Amino acid sequence: MTRLIEHRSTSSWSAEHVRAALVDPEPLRERLAVLGGDLAELVSHHAGEDGVHVRLRQRIPAPDLPAPLAAVLSRNTVLERSESWRRRDENHVVGEVAALVRGVPASATASLWLRDLPEAERRDPGAANGRSGAVERSEFVLRGELRARLPLVRAGTETLLHRQLSRLVEQECRFTAAWLVRHG
Repeated sequence: MTRLIEHRSTSSWSAEHVRAALVDPEPLRERLAVLGGDLAELVSHHAGEDGVHVRLRQRIPAPDLPAPLAAVLSRNTVLERSESWRRRDENHVVGEVAALVRGVPASATASLWLRDLPEAERRDPGAANGRSGAVERSEFVLRGELRARLPLVRAGTETLLHRQLSRLVEQECRFTAAWLVRHG
């Protein structure tokens, strides 16, 4: 059984600023230190004409796992992933991510889009309440699927893993937004 993973967020920063915060070594290491548990590692980083390729490894801390999932999983639940990003055009970056969850027979793959929003699509979320705020300048979209291979408990485990991975994507997006505020 496969479960769809989707995430969409916007930022008041340009797509280029967000891309740098997602793929440059310094913010990656900081993000892993904050969100990666006791095992967090930027395994490899390569930037070239064909784009940026990174490999990350992080433990999913047991306290972060829902109790029913923690009871089924090994204490060595490690997320290993590779990401590839390439520029599609001046204001649009695309990528792919492939992840394995060690300690669980599970994997995920996703496509990534990061683009500057055209003027017609930009909005000020606070304007509706009379509070002008940061105008949305860029959009990040992740769309993929999660596959867990635990025949006896698959449906429940997939649901819990899906929640956990969705939560991790949201945490990473919040971290990236906060990092951009601190480092611009």
